[in-house]
Order: sequence, then structure tokens, then C-alpha cells
Amino acid sequence: MKVLVTGGGGQLGQSLAKVLVDMGHQAVVCLRGDLDITDGVAVQRMLAAERPDGVIHAGAYTAVDQAEEQPELAYQVNVAGTRNVVLAAEAMGAKVCYVSTDYVFDGKSRHPYTESAVPHPLGVYGGTKLAGEQVVQSFGSRWFVVRTAWVYSSVGKNFVKTMLRLGRQGGMIRVVQDQWGSPTYALDLAEFLVQLLATERYGIYHATNTGVCTWYDFAREIYSLAGFVVTEDIDAESQGEVRAGDDALAPYPSASQGQPSSGRLFSESLSQIKIQPCTTADFPRFAARPAYSVLDNLALRAEGFSPLRPWQEALQQCMEELAQTTEFNWLRFIRKG
Repeated sequence: MKVLVTGGGGQLGQSLAKVLVDMGHQAVVCLRGDLDITDGVAVQRMLAAERPDGVIHAGAYTAVDQAEEQPELAYQVNVAGTRNVVLAAEAMGAKVCYVSTDYVFDGKSRHPYTESAVPHPLGVYGGTKLAGEQVVQSFGSRWFVVRTAWVYSSVGKNFVKTMLRLGRQGGMIRVVQDQWGSPTYALDLAEFLVQLLATERYGIYHATNTGVCTWYDFAREIYSLAGFVVTEDIDAESQGEVRAGDDALAPYPSASQGQPSSGRLFSESLSQIKIQPCTTADFPRFAARPAYSVLDNLALRAEGFSPLRPWQEALQQCMEELAQTTEFNWLRFIRKG
């Protein structure tokens, strides 16, 4: 199978390039400089030249806060750009897999969102991604829409690498504990997307690693794997806020969120750090974030695909990979017996 990937320079794009090759497929990976998806003629020429069997459209405008100030640019990339990709793929008879986001929901639910849940984005980014979904369904005949959330990997900018850098510096770190989701390892997501594209099981899917946590839980697991000496720093005001939900103080996610990992990464020279749980209101952002963006991978399971592994296991693999890089070679991995 020959697959063209947009957004090839991103976390998911790089993971897709690796997975496609490992699975014996031919990958045409387009970086931003290779293909401007807002240029319809350029997109048509690229697909006409490559004639792929399928397109995984991972390219997107993802600057959530900046989108509020640049709605036209977000529209050009996420909506018009998606239209260009879909129309060109249709002309070549190629399937299209469009990667979408949990931001199409407002996060006001307290139950995982299924694929049939009614979207209600809070801001420009989520709104343009939802419009992109509608473009795919309107102009495509063989399409997949795959929503995901909280993506990270061993490359690019992401929460895992940011937490490790901050932990290395030492001191106190404040992490939001009132936003819930499912951390998703880009490599696991890429494997599912390639498997899906090889089928005729068209439709909307949710795909995240198994399990649920807050950003605070996620940070605690990262530091536990890394072997940091972690203590909670709860001032009087914060303590009153977290009493209603003691999960924010747990060293690991609660039983409903999965079990602690089976190994840890450590360095003898690591500093002691303090983590303070905080609320979203403590860190106001230009664009609103969904407080609860847990996606139920119902269609994935119903169509016979294997659920993505628990997020803790995926995180452990990612950190093993990070330990092999120059920046994070101070991490060493040890398995617990």
C-alpha cells in the first residue's frame, strides 16, 4: 500500500513514517515545505504524481491559543486545506484518513464521549477541526475520521518532554488537576491508523491509549518512571480545593485509571522536586480547554480492532526511547523484578 502523509514533520507524521516502513508499506511523507495544503493546485499535482492508495491527513493548524487571534489562518489550513486534500484524493480514487481532535467537544460531559456524541467545540481550533471533519464527509466517498487526544512522543514538543526538562531543573512545578483525558502515544496511534487505512471499515473513530487521568496524574507517572524524588507542595488554599477529589494527591492514578508501570527510569543526580496541583482557573489561557475530553473508543472495539494499550505502558516505552537521545541520556532504565 502506498500512503501519502501530510504533516510529516509533526509527532504523528514522524511516527507514521516509521510505522509504514516497518509494516512494509510505501510512505510518501510530506513536510510543510514539500506541500502547502492550502494550495489546491499544488495538492492536486502532488497526488497526481504520487498516485497513493491512501492519504493520512495529519497536517493541521494546532496552535490552540493563536487560533483565536488567527481564525482565518486556522480556517485556511484546517478546513480549506482539508478540502484540497480530499478533492485531490477523490480524483485519484484514494482513501482519506483525517486525524481530528478531542477539542470538537466542550468537555462538559462526565462520561466518555462516543463517536455518536454531538460535537460542541469551545473555540476556533476545535471549530475548524470539526468543519474539517464535515468537509471529509461531504466531499469524500471512502473516508475515515479519527479523533484522538493528548498526543505525545519522543520527538517534537509535548508534555512529557516539558515535564522532564522542568524536573531536571528542580524546584516546584504546578500541574493542572481538573482536566481529564487519555494520554496517547503517537506511535500507537500511528499503528492503528495504518491498520485502519488498509480496511474498508469507513466512518468515525476515537483512538486513544486505554485509561484516564488528569494532567497532574500524568506528570506524577512521568516523574515516577524517571525516579525523581517527588513531594506534594499543597498550600492552605490549594488543599481546600483538592479535598473534594483526592485523586489529585495520589502518587499514581486510581484503580479505575490503571496500575502503576512495571519499571522506572532514574539518574543518581536527579533533584528533588515538588508538585503542586492547581486548577485551570489558576492558569487562564486565551482559548478555553475542555475539562473532560475522555474519548470512548467504541467504534474501534466494535469493528474488531485491538484496543490501544494502557497509557502507562506506552509512556514507559516513550521514555525508554527518550533515554537514548542526547538531551535525555541522563535517564537510565531499570525493570523491577
